[in-house]
Amino acid sequence: MAIRENMTIETTIMAKYKTAFQIAAVIALLIHYEYAFGDFVVDFHRIGMGLLYIALFTTLWSGADYFYKFFRKVLSP
Repeated sequence: MAIRENMTIETTIMAKYKTAFQIAAVIALLIHYEYAFGDFVVDFHRIGMGLLYIALFTTLWSGADYFYKFFRKVLSP
C-alpha cells in the first residue's frame, strides 16, 4: 500500500536491533547445548531463548512504530 502511494518508510534503529537479536538467538539455539569451562557453565539454549524473547519484544515495538509512521503519513493532509 505504501509503494502504491509512493511513500517511503525508513528503517528504524529498533528494526536493526530486532534483526541482530533474531540472528543471535538463532545461532545460540543452533548450538543448543550446555558447555562447561571449568566451574563456569554456559547454557546456549537458555541464552537463545532469552534473546528470542528480546527479539519478540523489539519486533512488536518495531512493528507498532512502522504502523504508526505509516498511518501518520496516510492521514496527514
